[in-house]
Order: sequence, then structure tokens, then C-alpha cells
Amino acid sequence: PKSFFQGKWFVIFLSFIAFVEAFILASPPAQGLPNFDNYFVLAIDVLTRFRDSALTLNATIPILVFTLFIVELYSNSERPFENLGSKIVAIFWILVPVILALNIYFEKGGPFILAMFFIIWVYDSFCYIFGSLLGKHKLFERISPKKTWEGSIGGAIVTLVVFYFANKIPQLQILSSVEWVILASVVIVAATYGDLVESLLKRNLGIKDS
Repeated sequence: PKSFFQGKWFVIFLSFIAFVEAFILASPPAQGLPNFDNYFVLAIDVLTRFRDSALTLNATIPILVFTLFIVELYSNSERPFENLGSKIVAIFWILVPVILALNIYFEKGGPFILAMFFIIWVYDSFCYIFGSLLGKHKLFERISPKKTWEGSIGGAIVTLVVFYFANKIPQLQILSSVEWVILASVVIVAATYGDLVESLLKRNLGIKDS
């Protein structure tokens, strides 16, 4: 049987530690004078005044990956490449986007993050609607047989039109109409390829739902 250090829970544990550190580094610096009543609180207070969210990706993630290599060295596994590959993919597929979203949340605010998710929701919903009604030409049949060009194009058009008016919402006036359309275009492309890659991995592992 695999030990704790070889299984998924070890990766989850390390990812949780990295997420907590990311939260500390990305959150706004403390304000006012440090608390001198307790030396432990003072030390934490001083450290959190020099936060840098870039440290999370530039230092924490490489250290996390390096730790996985060292652990694998002592695991006596017969398939080190497979073990490392699955763990590292999990880190970059899940943890890195979560950390980036955390940074965006502290820099741009909650409504901006919700808008990013809403882009994906609108796009996916109208992809399904247009694909069901008009879909004839497969987008990537080998990986995802149900996705069609008609669905993707129809979903993209509706999403871009919707987000052209996004800055009419007071909380989303951080970007202009054109900037929202550009951002939505980037998110649409990333979401499409991300979904295809996820389908590729699920198909390889024989998993139906993610």
C-alpha cells in the first residue's frame, strides 16, 4: 500500500499550505502601528507588512514541486515519472489558477472575479444551446464528440455581446466596453482549450465526470 507521502493526500496537504501562504502574501498589508504587546504577534505583524503576491508563484510553487521530487526519491516507487507527472499536473492545473484568482480578488475585488466566472457560464450555456439546435460540425471529435463549431461560435458571439455592456454595472466599470470584450475573448479561448485538455485527461483515465 502507498504511504501518505506517495498518495494524493500529501499533494492536497502541500497545496493547502501553499494556498494559505498565498492568501497571506496576496492579502492587503496591515495598517497602523505594529502590536508591541506580544512578541509573537509582533513578528507575524511585521512579516505581513511586507507581502508580495509574486513570491507565491516565484518561490512557493517551485519549492512545492522540488519537495515532491525529494519525496519521490525516497518512495521506492517503480513508476516515478507517472507519480511525479500526476502530482505536478494537479498543482499546475488546480493550485496555480486558484492562487492567481486569489491575487486578482485582492487587486480587483470580488465582482471582477464573479464576472470572470460569469463569462465562462454564459459561454458554456450558449454553446450548449447553439450546439443542440444547430450543431453539425465537430470541434474536436477525437477528444470531445459533443462539442461543435456552431455551438462554440454561437456561444462566443453571445458572450462578447453581453460583456460589451458589462461596464454599465457600477462594480464592473474598472474596464471599458472594449477591454471587457478583449478579456472575454481571452477567457473564451482559455476555457475552450482548458475544457478540451480536461476531456483528454478524463478520457485517458477512464473518468466520465470531473
